[in-house]
Amino acid sequence: MTNTQVLLKDLIQLEYEDDCNGFATIEDFFEFFSAKTVLKSYTLSDEEILQGIKGSGNDGAVTPYLFFVTVYSSKKIF
Repeated sequence: MTNTQVLLKDLIQLEYEDDCNGFATIEDFFEFFSAKTVLKSYTLSDEEILQGIKGSGNDGAVTPYLFFVTVYSSKKIF
């Protein structure tokens, strides 16, 4: 493993030990951790992220599904 991989693995392990959110395994936690990290700028709650996770861990994929809709209007309201 490269130094970067070792550091990332250790970071994920520390996050899991600090706040596992009820996940039984670190593999399950990794899906949550990945989604939370990628979606950080959206300031979603842990519950909102958890609702988007479908499937199970340890399958080689990260599978949260969250859709964001932005509505733009060119009409003047007043």
